[in-house]
Amino acid sequence: MAPTISEQSPVLIVGAGPTGCILALWLQHFGTPFRIIDRNAFAADTSRAMVVHARTLEIYRMLGFADKAIAGGVIVEHQGLLP
Repeated sequence: MAPTISEQSPVLIVGAGPTGCILALWLQHFGTPFRIIDRNAFAADTSRAMVVHARTLEIYRMLGFADKAIAGGVIVEHQGLLP
């Protein structure tokens, strides 16, 4: 018999970047205990993200907060990169 989620061991997530944080959201969604560790002592006070890609929004939608993320963002019609 396969263990149920409540019988599983906690998950250790190494790295609090985008991938680690999305994994934490998924684990929380399914009720799986986890701990995040990161080499930095404090959370970043700035964002390096310029866009949210369609696949990221699909994951946000599955977790139930895509509309809130979109509402809190800024829609950019055109993006230009300097040479």
